[in-house]
Amino acid sequence: MTIEIRDLEVWCHIGVTKQERDWPQKILISVTFAVPLTTTDEIQSTTDYARVSDTIREEVSKRPRQLLETLAQDISKKIQSSFGVIPSLIEIKKFVIPSSACVVLKYSPASCGGTTA
Repeated sequence: MTIEIRDLEVWCHIGVTKQERDWPQKILISVTFAVPLTTTDEIQSTTDYARVSDTIREEVSKRPRQLLETLAQDISKKIQSSFGVIPSLIEIKKFVIPSSACVVLKYSPASCGGTTA
């Protein structure tokens, strides 16, 4: 069983050039992670996706970054350390190239040997 947080809108300072990092940019983050089967209807028996969303927002706002790759790895590490789950997929959409819908980074930390390091 998996949960997907799809297109979580966050604003951050990200980009290779200083000009890109000078102003906050909107990015959309999607995260998919496994949750255990549960025999109760209690939030304590699963991973609280509202808390995961808040954790993603906090991690993104910590500091400026140059690369989407770095941001994806930082998000994965934070989710793993905070909730004990390794996301199966992190997708980040950035709206930076004229005449294109977006740039999309897809990162699968679980397929990288089961760790995010």
